Amino acid sequence: EAVQKGLADFFAQILNNKFQSDEEFAAEYRDFKLDELVDGIIQWVIPSFQRRSAAPQNFKPKGGPIFSLNELRLIPPMDDEIFEVLAPHLTVSPTPGINVNTVKDLTLRALAPFMTDEEIKDFFKFRDSEDADNSFKNPEDFFKYLQSNVAALRGNETEMQKFKESLSSRSIQIVTDESFFKVTVRAKVNQATRQIEAW
Repeated sequence: EAVQKGLADFFAQILNNKFQSDEEFAAEYRDFKLDELVDGIIQWVIPSFQRRSAAPQNFKPKGGPIFSLNELRLIPPMDDEIFEVLAPHLTVSPTPGINVNTVKDLTLRALAPFMTDEEIKDFFKFRDSEDADNSFKNPEDFFKYLQSNVAALRGNETEMQKFKESLSSRSIQIVTDESFFKVTVRAKVNQATRQIEAW
């Protein structure tokens, strides 16, 4: 249930950020059935999962791990536009958590919705500085940065603890490096091309 809620909250935050920046998208998808999508994703992997929504199941569950993000397109009510919004913030590769040294804008906003637009901009300016290595060496460095630079957490140990507990309750871990990476090999002989990817 915690993972289900965490996934729903994560998707909701990403979609809400898109709604705020794109009125046309917001008008078209304001009634999007996010619970149906989350239920469908879980049921895709675990066929015995009991759906919360009363919507009929319009697909045959795979009953195994998701190997490609494109599989999400097979799960109703996913469509191309929703996929394009969510896909950049998802991975099917094994990962221990969210890497704050590579996190993108919308994922950071979903992770820490209390950050203002200016604080988000300052975070990336600091982390990606060309003048200094400001990458976070461990998760505690990230939390210290937030406590020093984000108004909602500045000097407030209670709010910081609540934030850490909310991450834990959603099964979200903060990491600063990855132990998995993708290797892509592309070979071309005359007109034939072959590509192999491995994690």
